Amino acid sequence: MGLIVFSLLVCLAIAALLIIPRFVDVQQYKAQIEERVSKAIGCPLTLGGDLRLSLFPWAQIHLADFCIENPPGFDEKYFLTIRHVEIQMASLSLLSNNIRIQSIELKEPRLFLIKNMDGKGNWEGIGRPSDLSESPKKGEKTGQEEVRKREEIENRLGIAALAASSLSATGGSIWWIDHTNGNRNEIKDLRLNARDLSFDHPIRVKLSALVDDRPFSSEGEVGPIGKDPWKRPIPLDITVTALKEVKVRLKGKIRSLAAKRGFDLAVRVSPFSPRKLVEAMGQALPLNTALADALTKVALSASLKGGTGDISISDGILDIDKSRLTFSLKAKDFFKPDIDFDLKADQIDLDEYLSIAGKRIRGKEEKGGSVSMAKGNGSDYTALRNIVLQGTVRVGKIKVKGARIQDLRLEISGKEGLFSLHPIDLKLYDGEVTGKCSLDVRKDIPRTMIELKAKGIKASPMLKDVMGKDLLEGTLATEISLRMDGNKPNVIRDTLSGTGDFLISDGAIIGIDLDKMIHDVRAAFGVRKGGARRPKTDFGKFHIPFAISKGIASTKDTTLKSSLLSVTAAGKADLVKKTLDFRVIPEFVPTLKAQRASKNGNGLTVPVLVSGTFSSPKFRVDLKAMLRKALQGKDQ
Repeated sequence: MGLIVFSLLVCLAIAALLIIPRFVDVQQYKAQIEERVSKAIGCPLTLGGDLRLSLFPWAQIHLADFCIENPPGFDEKYFLTIRHVEIQMASLSLLSNNIRIQSIELKEPRLFLIKNMDGKGNWEGIGRPSDLSESPKKGEKTGQEEVRKREEIENRLGIAALAASSLSATGGSIWWIDHTNGNRNEIKDLRLNARDLSFDHPIRVKLSALVDDRPFSSEGEVGPIGKDPWKRPIPLDITVTALKEVKVRLKGKIRSLAAKRGFDLAVRVSPFSPRKLVEAMGQALPLNTALADALTKVALSASLKGGTGDISISDGILDIDKSRLTFSLKAKDFFKPDIDFDLKADQIDLDEYLSIAGKRIRGKEEKGGSVSMAKGNGSDYTALRNIVLQGTVRVGKIKVKGARIQDLRLEISGKEGLFSLHPIDLKLYDGEVTGKCSLDVRKDIPRTMIELKAKGIKASPMLKDVMGKDLLEGTLATEISLRMDGNKPNVIRDTLSGTGDFLISDGAIIGIDLDKMIHDVRAAFGVRKGGARRPKTDFGKFHIPFAISKGIASTKDTTLKSSLLSVTAAGKADLVKKTLDFRVIPEFVPTLKAQRASKNGNGLTVPVLVSGTFSSPKFRVDLKAMLRKALQGKDQ
């Protein structure tokens, strides 16, 4: 804002001092001044109040009700209004083309930044001389014509050097009005102090204001801007402070103010506490984190380059508590974003941030019951359908829901509403997992597909971390193919379908001892005397093929084999209600001698019924089936 106001007011002052004869009534020249400055800046200028001029001992211009109107196409009338302007300069400098301004004082400046319904900003035409509206000469490029006409304006003014000791503004405000979405925001109580303003030296700037009634300030250097800022990059080194908590330093260059606009900046955000920042804003932290000191330290550094239609981020480093993320990104065509990124993290403990919030969300969903499968699920996927995405994510260590993952790597791609994660590679409890996943939002109801393969996973430590229970030992291998619709957890469970196959080798079922079942039913299910060994059933292979349809997982051919046991199981698990309904039939032959003594060569069977919930399974012997089999044996 300071640069814009300074340039406009300098044009006004020079025009007034050069075209008005000395010691005459200056009021009669207001119209001429308005006309010439309006032509120079490309927008109408009006001076609603008195115009006063004095030349000794300083040349001074006093203006009241300084107003710059918006270009055509905007309902609001003004781009900039200033209640009072006072410009003081050395009188002798007017005799040369080296203008030295002592001070510029602005009272109650009001800047209105407006975007109309067509998405055009009112600032886009400000500062373009009306001469530029003329058509370029045949064969002459538009950019070259723009530079030529600006040089003509410079020559008309005849300014070789321009400097000002200070520019100050008090009681100002900036309005942001976006008619495309109805947003209206005001930055108020704006105070600006700029020193050593010139074409050839850096300008020192200090700014403070209230943004949403909260303190904001910045200070640093801009420039030198040069006499032709539309041709050359403008250096800047600015530090912005928000709410007395966050400090952001921007150092680099703003490229070409006229033709191909852009920037090349190094950004550094000093370490700050998001918790304290949220408290300063008078709000509560959105996440009720499990760890009390989570989100207490965040810092960022990166290099940014871009223009009106593209941006690139390189050398990005984001520190969040104990985690460090390095990243890069390229994006173009902001209305239909085309994004390419790379993200790498050393470690992330998601449980520190999401565990309590996750429980709260799950409880709310379960209480509310099933979610409607109405068209679109209340979500608009237009933005996702417009994105073109390509990227890679790598994480050294992840902890989520208690599970510990290592060396995660996945590649993401997406276009026209179809997104793919392929491949997915990770290490999990001494094993390896590979797979792919897709999300299809080309229609109103999203569809997700997942395929995973795993081998060599140690089941016992994984179940202890995830469920807090010691249920199973062994080495796990699996293949899973799943499909689900919707974007709400209950809807996803209702529509979940697919197939899978689990194979656990050289393991044991903890909590049930089928070897003792025939001799002592109580001991078989964990009701044992003190000092007795913990019950478990060893096995060589535990194979669980299954199918899922509409949230119901079922199996018909689950088998468990060991040297003394052959177990088959069939039943179902309701993933929506989280209940179990299985019948397990173990065939037990204690010794080879007993096998030979058996008339039909079969061992003893003890059918077991499994019921209850995922978190609290229940086991009981199917006595009715055992009795029926015994009676059948007697009849024979």
